[in-house]
Formats: sequence, structure tokens, C-alpha cells
Amino acid sequence: MRRAPRRSRLGAVVGVLGLCMAARAQAESQPKWLAWNAPAECQNTSEVERRIESLLGRPVDFGALPATQVRMGWSPERGWAVRVTVQLEAGPRDRALDAPSCADAFDVIALSMALILDPSFNPEAGAPGADDARAAEPPAEASAPVLVAELEPPLSSARDSSPLVSDSDARGEADARTVEAARRRLVFGAGPLTDIGVFPVPQFGGGVQLGLTAGSLRAELEGDLLASESARFTGAQYPVNFYSLFGALRGCYTLGLSMRFGWVGCVGGQLGTLGTRESGGDEHRAQGVWLAAEAATGPEFAATSWLRAFARVRGVTPLIRHEFLLSEGSRVHTLPWFSPQLQVGVAMDVTDFGTSEH
Repeated sequence: MRRAPRRSRLGAVVGVLGLCMAARAQAESQPKWLAWNAPAECQNTSEVERRIESLLGRPVDFGALPATQVRMGWSPERGWAVRVTVQLEAGPRDRALDAPSCADAFDVIALSMALILDPSFNPEAGAPGADDARAAEPPAEASAPVLVAELEPPLSSARDSSPLVSDSDARGEADARTVEAARRRLVFGAGPLTDIGVFPVPQFGGGVQLGLTAGSLRAELEGDLLASESARFTGAQYPVNFYSLFGALRGCYTLGLSMRFGWVGCVGGQLGTLGTRESGGDEHRAQGVWLAAEAATGPEFAATSWLRAFARVRGVTPLIRHEFLLSEGSRVHTLPWFSPQLQVGVAMDVTDFGTSEH
């Protein structure tokens, strides 16, 4: 009486394990024709399959497609670089070009596979599905050898790594690179800023910047406001507060080190005003012109195609070196020849013009 329930439970466990193994075997038996090596936001197999069926105008057996791998990388100069590798019977073949967006990359992959499925497919002939006879054509495996026979190079050049593209495709790739090189973006950024050496005590504040980017080049216009805690000069009766208000204009060059990481170098100048205010007594105030040359460098990290984080180390050289004097005329401070500034922040693309995305 006591052993029957145990056997029943054991049988149930074995049955569940058998169902799990059968489901796993069935899932593994289903071919996975498309493999991605791309950011998560650019991986969408179902969308590619939908576009393939839309191009051909008929359902497709995707299990019969040759194994395909997609590799994507992003750079500020070229946008998305797409490379499609199709494992044909004669060996792997590649197709590579640049795309301004993930959606355009899906079109490239879908069109490549549509040509493999149906060598007679002509994307310029009209709307997909207009020819009813095309729906009755043989399945993919019957038509794929025809494409290999037409596009595979002779055995003497079997090691040639030229991409699987026509002359018109090559011209399209050149046009895409030209358009991407001319792409311009308006960028807005903001972040905290620190100046360490202009005054006897550090200044803290922040700034906002507006930039115009064209490829690897960028022009930036920035406004900054800094202030310090009070400091007391030797021989002075009351402490003094310091502040700086200035604008900066600089030109920058971005070196793309990877898909999301780059290094920026900038040169330019700063123009504004600096001042002091005495805390106590008659609260004397003084102001002067701030004019300095600037050089900056630092990394940039692209969180998305439109949002970046940056950090920069600046070196500024005052071109007007003011002196700070006590009431009796003794000098207590002079602006240094060099001062470091540290800045971090985020920047985003406000608008994108020069190209159009579909």
C-alpha cells in the first residue's frame, strides 16, 4: 500500500523528463538559418523573414535556407557596416556594405536571401507578388544551384574574396559611403566642469554645449559658469570669493576605436569674464576679461546611436594674466600660465540632416 504512490510519482517524473527531452530534441531539430553578431537592437530574425516573404510574394520554407551569418558594427564615419556571409555549396560567400540604420540593414539581408531563393527575382520590376506564376516556382533548394552557377567565380579564382554583388550594387555602396560621409548632426551636451589652477582654490560648476558634427569632424560652441568657495589671501582682512563666466569655441576630431568607443581631440579658445567679491567690510568687487587658449582630449562612449557619454581633460593658457592686489598695493596672486580643467557629461543628437532613412 505504501509503495504504490512512490511508483506513481516516479512514473510521473520520468514522463515529464521524457516530454522535456522530446521538446528539446524537436527544438534542436529545427534548423536555425540566421545567426547574428550584432547589437541587441539590430537583431530581428522575424522581421528579416517577413521582408523576404514580402519581396517574393509567397511563403518561404526558412528551414531550407543556407546557413547565414550577419555581422554588424557601428562607427561615426560610416554608420552601420553590414556583412552577410552565406554558406553555399561551393563555399562561403560575403556581401558587405554600409547602412544608415538597422532597418536598412534588414533590407540588405532580406534582398540577399530573396536573390538566393529566386534567381529570377527583380526588385525593380514592380510590387512583390504581381506575377502569379512566381508563386508556383520550385522551392528554395531547387533554385539555389542556378544562382551558384551564375555567380560563383571559376576554380582558378575560388579564393577570391570579392563580395557577392553586381556592378550596380557596388555603385550603390559607393553612393552610400558618400552620403554617410556627408551626414551632419546637431548635437547637444551638458555636464559638470572643474577648474583647478586659475585661482588659489578650485572652481566648480558646469556647462552646456551645442555641436555640429560632419563625419569625424565637429565644431562646438559652449557656455560655462564656475564659482569657488571663499579663500583668504595673506595680509588680507576678509576672505574673497571667485567666479568665472565664459564661452568656448573649438574644433574637434573623433578617432573611432571601436563600434561604441572613440577618442576626441579638440583645440579652441575661451572668452568671458572673471571676478572676485570680498566677503565682509565694504564687500569690494573686481572684474576682468578672461581670454584663454584651450586644448582638450578624452574618451567618448556611445550608449546608443544617438546618445553618448564623454570625459575630457582640458588645458587652458590665459592670454591676459590679471594680478590681484591688496589695498596698499602689494600683489597677492597672478593668473598662472597654465590651468587644468576636468569635464564629464552626456551628449545627444538633436537632429540629423543630410540623409534620409526609409
